[in-house]
Amino acid sequence: MATPASKAVLARYQELLATTATSTSGDISGATDVDQLIGVGTAHQVFSLVGEPKWVLRARMTNAPTPPAHLKLECEASRLAAERHLAPAEALRTHDGLSICQRVLMLSPAWNEHADLMRAIHELPTTQLKATEESLSLADHAVYYWEQLTREQLSKRALSPLISPIQDDFARLESSAKALCHNDLTPNNIGSLEGHWVALDWDYAAISSRYFDAAVASAHLPQSLRHRFARRVIGDSFCPDTWQAAKRTALLINHLWSLAELKTLPPALQRERLQVLWTA
Repeated sequence: MATPASKAVLARYQELLATTATSTSGDISGATDVDQLIGVGTAHQVFSLVGEPKWVLRARMTNAPTPPAHLKLECEASRLAAERHLAPAEALRTHDGLSICQRVLMLSPAWNEHADLMRAIHELPTTQLKATEESLSLADHAVYYWEQLTREQLSKRALSPLISPIQDDFARLESSAKALCHNDLTPNNIGSLEGHWVALDWDYAAISSRYFDAAVASAHLPQSLRHRFARRVIGDSFCPDTWQAAKRTALLINHLWSLAELKTLPPALQRERLQVLWTA
């Protein structure tokens, strides 16, 4: 049975059309109606639009984790990527996570196609981005979640990002090559559009470490393929030690995020499982 949009989504959609939106495409009618729910992600619902088979309504769920305020590049980064056919184009957008964007097929690329998409994103010119001077410090990013856990009295379940070996990993990644990074380019955030792969959900986009970006994106792969993925992304300058630091750091950030935002940890992200990575 088809699931219609909620009254809250419909109200936000009407506001999008009437007041706060900025149109960037003439390919969609401003009078189309929301049809039905066709997809649900970690943070967004996706609805089809009546009479607009090439466009969808994407709505951030009210209970979804909100990206930290220090991550400010979502709109700019996705728009820049769309200009190079690396992300779906948007026709309308509001500031509260509601947008009309091109419809994509939710397919998973081969590991090498996945790596090539990431490398193409890393090669995007960043001089046009307003926040290019605000590169993401992974150390500060980890402390952001650590402080939240401390306030909520959950820090006893977490691995502190302040210990010396972890700080050494942060320093190594801070000195590594930077680029515009998606920072959540898992297979769930990739789709096919007009025969090429595109990146979705740019909430965590930032100027940051290419190694960290590759570590987050490739976590689902076997170790042998994961290494090949990273080498394909980074190229001839690939450094094995920095790659190992990136893999550890990606686990740590995921550990802190999961506990801070979801209040739970899967077995693979338990503190006891992670702390041996810096003590072995």
